[in-house]
Amino acid sequence: MHKSGLYLYAIIPAAVTLGPILGIHDKRVYTVREGDVAAVVSDTDNQKIRPQRKNLACHQQVLHSLMSSVTPLPIKFGTITEDKKELEELLQHHHDSFSQQLHSLKNTVEMGLRLNWCVPNIFEHLVHTHSELKAMREQVMAKSQSGRDDMIEIGYRLSQALEEERRQHTKIAQEALADFCLDTKVNNLRKENEVMNLACLITKDKLPVFEKKVYAIARLFNDDFILDYNGPWAPHNFVDISISLNAD
Repeated sequence: MHKSGLYLYAIIPAAVTLGPILGIHDKRVYTVREGDVAAVVSDTDNQKIRPQRKNLACHQQVLHSLMSSVTPLPIKFGTITEDKKELEELLQHHHDSFSQQLHSLKNTVEMGLRLNWCVPNIFEHLVHTHSELKAMREQVMAKSQSGRDDMIEIGYRLSQALEEERRQHTKIAQEALADFCLDTKVNNLRKENEVMNLACLITKDKLPVFEKKVYAIARLFNDDFILDYNGPWAPHNFVDISISLNAD
């Protein structure tokens, strides 16, 4: 027999009234309130929600629906409380933190900004754009036999150049956004061709001009790069909700 629980999506102000929203497994979404904050939840008979595409999409859709009327504090996918009592205790414990964050993030959204290399080979590109790397490789290749230490050194220098390029280009973008964004966060990179993955916190009223700002920033980079953006999202990278219950 499955034990029922409450699946958590976000924290919002208690005064917000939800319209009809369906959550994971087509369960009705509602709020559990404590003071001036509320948790957005739906019932679940499962102790763990699998991170399948449909479930992830549903979680994001609930957040998107909330964003039409409020800036929610998003909760990590897969977080489930055993029952309403446990949730109420959680809300009591974190009430002041949630309330303060809701106030500081009011009327904001998160936009993603990514910069990628669009060259056939990242390391060949670095060699041809860094004279010292090019000279080092030519020197090694001119030897009758290249030692293991030589190859390790070239690899190390290439890695250093890669990280330095990423730092420099990220700094350029952040400086260009300094007067536009309330805050920026640098996210981890997962692919070799990624240069920058930036989360940008802006006020909702600046959304219409964000695209123009991106085009202006794109002109700071040459044709070796592609800059794109995504969003708006709930401010995932700018909240501190470090709760761990039955999180997946």
